[in-house]
Amino acid sequence: MRRITVFTALTAIAPGVVHKWTRIEDYIQEPANARVWSGIHYRFSAVVGTDMGRKIGTQAVKDYLRPL
Repeated sequence: MRRITVFTALTAIAPGVVHKWTRIEDYIQEPANARVWSGIHYRFSAVVGTDMGRKIGTQAVKDYLRPL
């Protein structure tokens, strides 16, 4: 049986609104898409930013998270 994990987030800016994701990729893409759709960033900037975030996260886990 496959277990489905749901990520949720709340914000004080929009009380009562709950965002839900079942895939971490969707969680990553939502703010990137919002910035493109609102005209804050170009798509290329969102792609570069999410790639950079993944690389920084990978490096942080490798260098700083150790087994207990």
